[in-house]
Amino acid sequence: MDFSTHDDFDIQALVDYELSYESEKSVRQYVEANPGAKKRYEELRRQKMLLQAWWQQSSAQASQSKYLLIYPACEQNGSSVYSTVIH
Repeated sequence: MDFSTHDDFDIQALVDYELSYESEKSVRQYVEANPGAKKRYEELRRQKMLLQAWWQQSSAQASQSKYLLIYPACEQNGSSVYSTVIH
């Protein structure tokens, strides 16, 4: 990749580990040489870390929470019989 062709998508791909070895090397050089690109790279890395932390926390809370499901199990003599399940 030529420095003149790098854009925000390349920096996003760098943060997300989506580049080939040669492309990653080129984009890293671009980021190191360009203060605006370096700032953007740091913003995206921070955003990614915050999203990962939020996702892990949300997943942990969801797996610990209990919820009650009430649904019709069957119908007998015209009236519904309900079952409950606690997860």
